Amino acid sequence: MHKKNIRSFLLTLLAIVFSIALMFAFIEIPALLNSLLEQKVGFPGFDHGADANSAYMTDVYIDALYLRWIGYTCLGLVIVFIILGFMTRKTGWAWAGAFTLFLPVFGQFALSMFFLSGLGILRAGWFPFMDISWDTLNLGRVIYLPYDIIMQIGFLAGWNAHFFIAWALMAAGSFLFTWGVLVWFKARFQGGGIATNRIYKISRHPQYLGWILWSYGLMLYASNLNDMKKSWGVGSSLPWLLMTMIIIAICLLEERKMSQQYGDAYDRYRSETPFLFPLPKLIKSIILAPFRLLHRKSFPQSKLEILSFTGFYTIFLITVSAIWIGFERTPLEKLPDGNTEAINIDSIVNEIQRPGIKRRDIAKLFDYLDLAGKQSENVLIDLIHNPEPAIREFSAQSLGHIKSVKSIPYLTELLKDDQSRVVTGAIIALGEIGHRECFDPLIERLTDPKFRGFKGHIFNALANIGHSDALPYLIEGLGETNWYTRVAALSAIHKIEPKESYPYVYQSLTDEHPRVRREAVLILLKDKPSDASTHLEKLLNDEDFETRFYARIALRTIH
Repeated sequence: MHKKNIRSFLLTLLAIVFSIALMFAFIEIPALLNSLLEQKVGFPGFDHGADANSAYMTDVYIDALYLRWIGYTCLGLVIVFIILGFMTRKTGWAWAGAFTLFLPVFGQFALSMFFLSGLGILRAGWFPFMDISWDTLNLGRVIYLPYDIIMQIGFLAGWNAHFFIAWALMAAGSFLFTWGVLVWFKARFQGGGIATNRIYKISRHPQYLGWILWSYGLMLYASNLNDMKKSWGVGSSLPWLLMTMIIIAICLLEERKMSQQYGDAYDRYRSETPFLFPLPKLIKSIILAPFRLLHRKSFPQSKLEILSFTGFYTIFLITVSAIWIGFERTPLEKLPDGNTEAINIDSIVNEIQRPGIKRRDIAKLFDYLDLAGKQSENVLIDLIHNPEPAIREFSAQSLGHIKSVKSIPYLTELLKDDQSRVVTGAIIALGEIGHRECFDPLIERLTDPKFRGFKGHIFNALANIGHSDALPYLIEGLGETNWYTRVAALSAIHKIEPKESYPYVYQSLTDEHPRVRREAVLILLKDKPSDASTHLEKLLNDEDFETRFYARIALRTIH
């Protein structure tokens, strides 16, 4: 009895250590790999935003490192692994393929990184999906339905349950995985062929169930990390859905093998125990109904049946997700036959002014007013005077989007607002309108000490207006202490007078801040002036990796 207790304790300890080590590895190894890539290999996280310049730099980066070809090759290998696993019945190959497909999600734990550098390079394997559309990676959107339901219930109670759900799922998944490993260890050490007791009475595949729950929680947790550069819009739902369906297929393949090995004993166990977790008979019948109708069997047995079963539900869930995404996006992206009169401006304005409405919902409603164009002009001008700062801010932005010349005096008055976001929105709007009348109010603010923190936005607005009278102010802006202001000044000078800007561009190549040097290199990379080579060669030993990288590419293209 004493020996039995010791053995039970040691097996429990082994299962716990094994599970903790595995879960720890899945979280810590990505961070360590990212650190190694950045510090030892010299492959740092690029700092790209979402504007046109960043998109250009991203494209250059992808082409220079052949990342698209690497991505297609990697995805091809993943598919080969999965096919090999099914053909040879060596489920480890299929599991490796499924895990590799989901692996880029772990890159999100290397925070504040460009989405294709550092550990983010793992996302190269998603290029075939992203080349179709970035929305393709959201084609598993239906998997968020349980999460959305719980979140809505939480919101009704005034509780944001996001992190609770994520951590609860990861904790539950870890517990089930550990329990499953423990029972499986005991069955093996005791010489039993089939683990059928404890957790195995509730689930035939507790380790896989634990992994599915844990990875789902991980995906939810990672999706709310907002400081990952250029990761906006890179979904994870389709990879998770594909991984999970492959795992289900692996479970069915293993059951086929167990049935052949243990015969009636395993068949009895299978008929009495839930597949992954207990389901009501009605739901279970609905899930199996298409298969029974097609094959007249209770569950898939042959490899072809397993493939058709999992394939059918994968396609079904992707189709539901595609419809879901379409329903969400259609109203804002395209109106029937381009009929902007279909927008009920009055009802939108009423909704915007509804007490308690959230900022993100206000922003979505203003998208409709943007689509209405000049029809919404008077309404937007009225909303500029709304007591709610967010409404004033978005009103100014929308007036810029529709290029409302009529609103210039009102936007100029809005420059006196006590909310910085509102002032910024007015400055940007004046720049987008681009009329000569917008010029003087912006120049006037450049000499106002109160607007020192807004100079970068003013320079960007002057660049859009494009009047050469702004050049003296922009040249003076190259001496500002704030790096963002210097970048905005340099960019504006080049936009207004491209050829005359090169002396200032070359001067900025020696700026103390890497962001300014990067902006200067980017200008030369785009324009490729013949006399730039000498200046660029001096940057090949620059302390900033991005500056060196793009200088090298620029020299290659100029030569």
